[in-house]
Amino acid sequence: MDENELAKVEALESDLENELQDLDSAAPGDPADRLARAARTSDLVRKLQALAASLQRQDRGFQGSLGLDRLATYLSLGNKELGQLFSASPSTVAAWRKGDRRISDDALARISEADSALNLLLELFRPERLPLVIRRPARVFEGKTALDWILAGRIREVAARYDVALHYQG
Repeated sequence: MDENELAKVEALESDLENELQDLDSAAPGDPADRLARAARTSDLVRKLQALAASLQRQDRGFQGSLGLDRLATYLSLGNKELGQLFSASPSTVAAWRKGDRRISDDALARISEADSALNLLLELFRPERLPLVIRRPARVFEGKTALDWILAGRIREVAARYDVALHYQG
């Protein structure tokens, strides 16, 4: 959360606390005043809910950016390859990774799925070997490389095939 968002949260929390205290201390015989205060309190609660939703979207964007960075690092992929994987331009991927552009919900879901598959691959292979492994043609990928399949959006299938093949051998 950046300083601006934190300041908004703190200001809204303070306003809400003051409104609630005012509401509790309002004279019981003045229903109009209590209704007005309740309306202001309700408005503050809506603002807090909107801010919470905004922060949640930012967090999901951060998780997407982190997933992209993990894929780039562990698979030795550039923005061009990540763009191919997620049907986006290299400049869009760069903006996603920097947090300069919002990642769509669809792209976030695909990034999350790819990151999950990456976790399985990292259980099967040493991180420093993984970029080499996925760049070698293999029978399990019909003579193509795992990277070919990954860039075609089949990273979950790549992880599953390696998992089956390696556990079958063991």
